Amino acid sequence: MTDSAWGILECTNSKYPSIPLYDTTNIFGRNNTTMKIRNLTISSRHFIIQIKQEGKENKYICIDTSRNGTYINNEIMGKRMTTKEIKIYDEISMLDPQKDEGSISYIFIPFEEQKKEKREGGPQNKYDIGKYLGSGNFARVREVIEKNNKQKYAIKIIDRQKMKEIGENEKIILNEYSILKKLHHINIIQLNDVFLTQKYFYLVFELVDGGDLFKLTLNKGCLNEKECRIVMKQIFYGLKYLHQNKIIHRDIKLENILLTSNGIIKISDFGLSKDTKKSIAETMCGTPMYVSPELLNGQSYNEKTDIWSAGVVLYTIACGFQPFRSENEIEDGKGGNRELFDLILNGYYQFISPYWDNISLELKDLISHMLIVNPKQRYDIEECLSHPFIINTKRDHLDLNQPFIKREYDR
Repeated sequence: MTDSAWGILECTNSKYPSIPLYDTTNIFGRNNTTMKIRNLTISSRHFIIQIKQEGKENKYICIDTSRNGTYINNEIMGKRMTTKEIKIYDEISMLDPQKDEGSISYIFIPFEEQKKEKREGGPQNKYDIGKYLGSGNFARVREVIEKNNKQKYAIKIIDRQKMKEIGENEKIILNEYSILKKLHHINIIQLNDVFLTQKYFYLVFELVDGGDLFKLTLNKGCLNEKECRIVMKQIFYGLKYLHQNKIIHRDIKLENILLTSNGIIKISDFGLSKDTKKSIAETMCGTPMYVSPELLNGQSYNEKTDIWSAGVVLYTIACGFQPFRSENEIEDGKGGNRELFDLILNGYYQFISPYWDNISLELKDLISHMLIVNPKQRYDIEECLSHPFIINTKRDHLDLNQPFIKREYDR
């Protein structure tokens, strides 16, 4: 690499070289001999990266010129000749990185952007930014490696401008930080570092390497009762810790329950959480299919709203579909689904045959006590933990499915 390079495509596969970016227009594919690509499924001209100056800022453009697809952060760009703006640490892949064994991925790093982030106190001095792990509306999650000890973490890179464009308030991120910095529990995601620059928030978390409960349930169809017990017991322990510390999570759902490869459950995403030591909880928030009746009604509520959401989680992982489902998209005038909300407000769900025929009465009974409309009658976290389904393992030998974890987590 020479000093004239303005950036680099850092390859995530050690078999292939990283590619310096020298020109205002750079062409990548089999015809680029420095890439050392022999896979004929990759186009001779697969994608192009251009640098354009707009005022004092540089803008970076990716153009898909392939026959089989160029992917940015695991999402296909679209039809051939589609253009898209790319930003620092975006991951560009030739072919589908999730399905094609021959896919090759690169991390896009423009040097001036990287230097600017360093100058403004970003994480680049302490961590090396690694492979792509996931993304949301305004954030990307990547693996990072701490330079001093080579320890791996996950970093959430939050685009502040994109947050503004979609109408999100930065208070969500500040709230997540202020809550997580006080929490230390095996079943709660651990926050390690926070950085703030002009363009980005960076939150560094422990690396959780087993995916999330949504993907697990989707892949398996549903979990057997032993697996449900292992999962829910840890969720309950995490919620007990939160509730003891006067924290309501307010967005318990399958996607926010992470798993380690050795079977530890981690509750994540505290952007909507509420510290009730500061004020009572009244704000309407959460994910519609998981939200409790009292929160939906706009009433003041307490930690039992999390119990309701956890009840929806248990129902879903036990049978593979959710308890409150709407066939129609009838809006309530406020952007919500009126039919879905009516089902939740009335607590109307069923243990539908044949999906629930062979599921134990204990599991159904626990759900029935968690999905009670009146929060005063609904179980609290101690009652959940002491329920026979959680403490009684006599049915475990009936579960013939291969457990999803390497060892059972217990206390």
